[in-house]
Amino acid sequence: MDQSISIALMLTLERLSPAERAAFILHDVFRYGFDEIGQMLDKSAPACRKLASRARDNIQRKTQPNSADRRELEQLSSAFFDAIRQGDMDLTRTWFNGVPGYVLSLKQNPVTAFSFDADQGLIGKIYAIRNPDKLRYFV
Repeated sequence: MDQSISIALMLTLERLSPAERAAFILHDVFRYGFDEIGQMLDKSAPACRKLASRARDNIQRKTQPNSADRRELEQLSSAFFDAIRQGDMDLTRTWFNGVPGYVLSLKQNPVTAFSFDADQGLIGKIYAIRNPDKLRYFV
């Protein structure tokens, strides 16, 4: 599977609860019936049908903007980039998921890994990995 597709799929599935994710994948990908899924998840068939339906709705719904106000976001982003400019944080170029990317580190500990998707000569998407278990590969 193409790495950009696997990242997009991972990010999409992370928005689902574990039960929604299981019901959706088992039904829509592997074509199990809801009775079979119910036995696997120890839930009723109608409950599994509802979980899969909620998962589909969640996948199709666009993410809502953060509830932080504009002033707070401006302050936080300014502080973030000031820390990079002042040398408190290191930004190193690396390759991961088959594309070039960057790892942002604080005191030699990776805090975020970034990769990008291009769209007609512009950055179309920015992917950020913040999970410490995944970031340990960048040490």
